[in-house]
Amino acid sequence: MVRHKLLSFVLEESHTGHPNEHLLGSREVRESVFGRFKRLERDQAKSGFTSLLLRMAAIVSTTTTEGVKKALETVPTKRVLAWYKETLGKSVQAKRTAALIPSRKSEQKRDQLDEVA
Repeated sequence: MVRHKLLSFVLEESHTGHPNEHLLGSREVRESVFGRFKRLERDQAKSGFTSLLLRMAAIVSTTTTEGVKKALETVPTKRVLAWYKETLGKSVQAKRTAALIPSRKSEQKRDQLDEVA
């Protein structure tokens, strides 16, 4: 869903470009943005990639102290978390963890039953 919206946006915007112009979707800009993003991710490796996606928008945006203050005062954290859950969903890391937990519990139960028997 988000992927299709992003691809559609980049396709539309690419038609407005001029020769030798660096657009947001251009290779040079993508490499720069992803380079900076990877540095951020390295510092936050345990929290996963998905939770950092909103930072990419901050990397390519012009932000001011006033703008950040207004955003923090205007949009409650609960609303951001609800949007995140609805739009991005669980990260791959969270899905893997959820998939492994039931098997670990059932293995522990089997081990306990084997010990009793």
